[in-house]
Amino acid sequence: MASTGMPTRQGIERALQRIRPFMPASPLVKCEVLSDVLGLELYLKIETTSPIGSFKLRGALNSVLVDGLDAEVIVSSSTGNHGQGVAFAAREVGKPCTIFLPENPNPEKMRKIELFGADVVTIGRDIDVAKVAAQEFARARNGLFVDDGEDVLVMEGAGTIGWEVADALDHVDAIVLPTGGGNLVSGTAVGIKAQQPQAKVIAVQSDACAAMHESFHAKAPVAREVLTAADCLAQGVPPDMALRAMIEHVDDSVVVSDDDLFGAAHALALYGSVLAEAGSAGGLAALVRHRDVFGDAKRVVVAVTGANLDAVALARLMATPPIVSAG
Repeated sequence: MASTGMPTRQGIERALQRIRPFMPASPLVKCEVLSDVLGLELYLKIETTSPIGSFKLRGALNSVLVDGLDAEVIVSSSTGNHGQGVAFAAREVGKPCTIFLPENPNPEKMRKIELFGADVVTIGRDIDVAKVAAQEFARARNGLFVDDGEDVLVMEGAGTIGWEVADALDHVDAIVLPTGGGNLVSGTAVGIKAQQPQAKVIAVQSDACAAMHESFHAKAPVAREVLTAADCLAQGVPPDMALRAMIEHVDDSVVVSDDDLFGAAHALALYGSVLAEAGSAGGLAALVRHRDVFGDAKRVVVAVTGANLDAVALARLMATPPIVSAG
């Protein structure tokens, strides 16, 4: 059974100690070209260097290392990145693992899940259908379902990003994070504000899948159809715990178009030397399209959260003009 509650500073500190033997602090690098173009200090928190190419390993490790040791099997649902994290964590503790994916998943993400030793089941047209099937499977087999949205350990693991940023960089004015189910932005808000309470935390979603964004502003759950091509942001039904944490700790939320996301990923490749999934480039897209939300912020951190692209997404990324030009 997943751990419940709300994320805390102490929980994030403990999570950092647990995950550190498996992954070092991710790079935090000033992007000189985009800083010049945008007229501020832009730092990239690059999560693509993790063993799975995504920040999702942080929360998966933290949950499995606490709640998974007595389980018969480790189970989760995912569009890909979270599933890789859970599969990796299960392998590290020697537990069998089954990951449920929606039908027609990203083939590269599915292959990596299988390489980490997990069984894969594809079911349903979206993540919410896959989640119900995975929960039923876990209950029937005395398994741990690692919930990306309703497990405080997953959220606190993700929140270690905020702690690392606050440790490494003084006087952060804002940090902006891509948002699917809300774990990352909520946990990071707790992590960074524990040390730098002035830091403004901004969530960004695709306008083709804006459930968390609309729910944040409505202060109540709002379900939306998943239409985005940025699969790492796909979340049609807001998780209760993540939404409550987001409302409590996050400062604002914005949406951008899918074309903005692909254009931002192109700009990161050109000017930041970082390969990113379209959804993982959402922070840069938000900074460009919603500059007014950031006020007079001079030092901004953009979390680049994953780089697990397939060939189709990579082709679209390269075909979409960069969201900003340094020429």
